[in-house]
Amino acid sequence: MSLVPWIRRNVVKVLQNVELDKDGLRRYQLLKLRDIVKYAYERSAFYRELFRKSGIKPQGVKSFKEFSKIPFTLPIHIAENPYRFLCVSQSEILRGFLVEDIDGGPRRTFFTEDELMHIVESTAFGLKMANFKEGDTVLISVPREAEWGVHQILEMAVRAGGGNGVLASDLWFEAQIQALRDVKPQILIGPAYHVFYFSEWCEEKFPSTLKGLGLKSVIMVRGCIFYPVTESMKRDLREIWGCEIFEHYGITEMGFTVAMECQRHDGMHINEADVYAEVVDLKSGEPLEPGEEGELVLTSINRRGMPIIRYKTGDITKLIDEPCECGDALTRRLASIRYRLRGGCNYNGG
Repeated sequence: MSLVPWIRRNVVKVLQNVELDKDGLRRYQLLKLRDIVKYAYERSAFYRELFRKSGIKPQGVKSFKEFSKIPFTLPIHIAENPYRFLCVSQSEILRGFLVEDIDGGPRRTFFTEDELMHIVESTAFGLKMANFKEGDTVLISVPREAEWGVHQILEMAVRAGGGNGVLASDLWFEAQIQALRDVKPQILIGPAYHVFYFSEWCEEKFPSTLKGLGLKSVIMVRGCIFYPVTESMKRDLREIWGCEIFEHYGITEMGFTVAMECQRHDGMHINEADVYAEVVDLKSGEPLEPGEEGELVLTSINRRGMPIIRYKTGDITKLIDEPCECGDALTRRLASIRYRLRGGCNYNGG
């Protein structure tokens, strides 16, 4: 299973009768980029001021090269005043999410109801890449938040896929192992740091217990809280759990669903229906070719409440633009994030 069905569904809404190949996807992305630049210029106080100061004319963005001339959006820009990014009235915003960053400062990102429902749908497609099937039970190991928090998005995504999502919001390891024994899920999903330390604790306290739980997949979620995930760590986790380990990458500013690893475990497929990804040189800021390592820069191309353009994530990675053995020759992939330039982050709902 790949993200191709999700991407096809979104591309068809924009480009009728287009062949869904790399050229067709690039046409879709360029059209969406031009649209979001024009839209943000007209409605966002931040981008209108930024474009005018930089001499950027929205009608002049006719190619990816011209798009790459737009100045970067930095975490501190959002922290200083997130309301200047809004392109709709505050009455249309359903949920705000707060990220507390050591370097960039606390910053809030806002979503409309339609955007949150879109995230639920894309999350459901992402789960299928990790062996999720109709009828499966998924143990969701994340803190409980206010309405429309991450826990609810995951529960709704599991339900949309015909499964049963069970929240295990008490992250104490004793409570987690008991939840696994009681629920007997097929899939476990949780923050990467939690999954790793919990796995090590279980290996020490209950040797061989995890293999007997019958899990077929463990999904390690990475994003606002940075935690390194190496191939050797994933090998250790596969041995501890006796099942496949999947890596997910998503940051709040982009709506969580940025990239997901498939069953071939050769990079994370980018959700190119909703996100445009660039990797740029650390010194010059110029876009790099696939295979060259630099800083990940992301643009939300389907957001209307609070679009964010050319956002510097601080995450160091490279793009993979080769067909995947899973059969997906369409989407680019992210290599595992090696490290983050800025300090760590702490995600909180709000």
